Amino acid sequence: MNERPLISIDMIKRAVQGDPVALNKIVDHYDAYITKLATKRFYSDDGAVCYVIDEHKKRRLETKLLTAILKYKL
Repeated sequence: MNERPLISIDMIKRAVQGDPVALNKIVDHYDAYITKLATKRFYSDDGAVCYVIDEHKKRRLETKLLTAILKYKL
């Protein structure tokens, strides 16, 4: 499993205060997970399994993450 380092408390504090650089770093940290949640499986005409990323769903999930961070009270 690919272990990623935790987000620092300082980064979280800056993000909660609205720092755009910190917010982007947090979204980048969760990008792989958000992409997995937004991936849809479907079958092509010949029966092959295909995967596609629903970009609209991915953007909604990122927006929900950003909204939750900005609402958070330390």
